[in-house]
Amino acid sequence: MNGCNIDKKEVENLNLLGVFFYVFGGIVALFSLLPIFHFFMGLLIVCLPNQEPAQVPIKAMGIMFIIFALIFITIGECIAVALIIAGRKLRQQKAYMYCFVMSAVVCIFTPLGTVLGVFSIIELNKERVRHIFECKQTGGG
Repeated sequence: MNGCNIDKKEVENLNLLGVFFYVFGGIVALFSLLPIFHFFMGLLIVCLPNQEPAQVPIKAMGIMFIIFALIFITIGECIAVALIIAGRKLRQQKAYMYCFVMSAVVCIFTPLGTVLGVFSIIELNKERVRHIFECKQTGGG
């Protein structure tokens, strides 16, 4: 077993943090869909029939609504997927640096993300946890 003594309590903590990353990724995915209302409003503005020549700026505003909504939805969903992947990696005890970076990134989302990120960083900084990731990487655990 290459001398890998894996602490069960630390593995349990990593599994719990992984579940929290799953849940938080789902919350981020849900809230990142809120600009869908702006998307449909922009679509409605663009699809309205022309009544006056002065409506050209209004159509441009509708296009801007659509573009910005799609940008925000895409960024939010990408972050949500990255958080869910981090949760999976935490549960598998793989990709230590990815988990650490995502723990720092999740601190941006106050207040829940900050709490999750700080606790994850504290847990990942423990020497026993680093040892678990190293053992999993070398195939010893």
